Amino acid sequence: MTGKALIYALVVAGLLLAVGDHLLSPPLQAAQDNGNACAPCGAPCPN
Repeated sequence: MTGKALIYALVVAGLLLAVGDHLLSPPLQAAQDNGNACAPCGAPCPN
């Protein structure tokens, strides 16, 4: 394996690990901690 192919293989492996980690991580629960907020930022619901 040449040096260039090794670099490409390492970059692809790193990207796959990053994407896999992102997809397997649990979702944030902050939106449920805002009481009766309608938006993830915590904005109140319009009446």
